[in-house]
Amino acid sequence: MDQQDRQTGEGEELRRTPSLECRGREPDEQKDREQEPARVELARREISFVSQVAVAIRYLDVEVGTHVLDLLVEDRIVVELKAIRRLDDVHFAIVRSYLKAVGREHALLLNFAGSKLEIKRVFSRDSEGACRLSGFVGF
Repeated sequence: MDQQDRQTGEGEELRRTPSLECRGREPDEQKDREQEPARVELARREISFVSQVAVAIRYLDVEVGTHVLDLLVEDRIVVELKAIRRLDDVHFAIVRSYLKAVGREHALLLNFAGSKLEIKRVFSRDSEGACRLSGFVGF
């Protein structure tokens, strides 16, 4: 992937960590329209990102499903874009599961539905180092 592809999130990229395999993939039309302003702004600021990243969910080294991340910025921050009336606990739990799947610590949950942009920071671990996901500690 060349620098231009990395900035625009186009092209296919394969990244491997011990339990992560993800590929950039083509977004569906609706999601593409919703994400385009964010992608344009990131590219304008020369911030690297990949959009619509399919991430394997593994249990005991067996793939049991797939998460699709809206954006992975600078290979460090998961960004989930929403346009819903209000953010619920389930949205935070989903983002935390994304963080666990990609082995990252930080995410942003953005909600565009209100009169003001709502931005929430999401962390994969609490101060004791245990993951907080749907009431499970150490999940």
